[in-house]
Amino acid sequence: MTFKHVISTTLFIYLLHGPLLAQSPPLAGEYVCQGESDGKPYTLVLVVQPHGESLHLEWIDGGEVVYKGLGIVQDGYLAALSMSQKGELVTVIYKIVPNGLEGSWTNGGPERFHEVCQQKRGNL
Repeated sequence: MTFKHVISTTLFIYLLHGPLLAQSPPLAGEYVCQGESDGKPYTLVLVVQPHGESLHLEWIDGGEVVYKGLGIVQDGYLAALSMSQKGELVTVIYKIVPNGLEGSWTNGGPERFHEVCQQKRGNL
């Protein structure tokens, strides 16, 4: 394969997929998440960091990491599996919206909870 072939192939791939990549919202950064669990309102900070084709997520309450998770993005949604410091598993699915995330989560019980996360200003 010649250098010219590599450059032309790279350019073709960029022209084909570049506009799609440019439309993908940057998810890395911090979010303020609010919701209600068992009738009580809560506020958590969500930190999202890229990890190859997946994302590392940490939900923080009062400066302490309370859940750590791994997520993937597909078709405008972020899906993640997380675990609490106590070993509780939580599944979450967020719709990617302008300036944030909106989604639902469950910890294996019969209820499903709703959460809205607003991206903090100054994110990458």
